Amino acid sequence: MLDWDFKDKMVYDEDLLNIIFRCICQMHLLTANNKLSRLVGKATDKQKTVFFTRYILGCSVAKIAVCHSMTERNVRKLIATMLKNIHDGLQR
Repeated sequence: MLDWDFKDKMVYDEDLLNIIFRCICQMHLLTANNKLSRLVGKATDKQKTVFFTRYILGCSVAKIAVCHSMTERNVRKLIATMLKNIHDGLQR
């Protein structure tokens, strides 16, 4: 362990940060905007899971539907509802 190359350590640190910040429960911390953070935090767990998988991880709607045993229509509806709630909350 003591003979680690600095470059290898940097890759490890980057992976560790990705693991910490690529978590659905911490998604609201990805923004510095307090109002937006609060609105994302208010979303249901299903909405957060689908939204995170779609926009942070970049998975397709079809893949999300299969992974979570949902229909594609349900996935799109959850995303649309969360986006609408965020949009409406920011308009106030």
